[in-house]
Amino acid sequence: MTADETRAAKFAQSQLDAYNARDVDAFARCYTEDVRVFRDAFGATPDMVGRSALRESYALFFREEPGVRCTLIGRQMIGNWAIDNEFVDGFRDGKTVRVTAIYGVDERGIHTVRFLRGTET
Repeated sequence: MTADETRAAKFAQSQLDAYNARDVDAFARCYTEDVRVFRDAFGATPDMVGRSALRESYALFFREEPGVRCTLIGRQMIGNWAIDNEFVDGFRDGKTVRVTAIYGVDERGIHTVRFLRGTET
């Protein structure tokens, strides 16, 4: 792996581990102060901007969905991008969601996240 790929993989894994541990502070530290989150991977306008907004949103999510867990199916590295294929389950309503998360990373952390959501079962 290149240095960029190694860094991207490290941040992608660190945020996944913190997500599953429900450690919102460790989770937020994986992201840059100016992170942009696109819930629709092809959207032109981010749904969330900034680490503080991300932290607040995920703190609420972790409280509302205490059993949710993300399982990594596979990770592909392309330069400073980590592309994770995941199953997210443990929702209170019993659903499971297939997600592809695309993380853009630089030396500061994850600066861009784009999500592709699959079918809920």
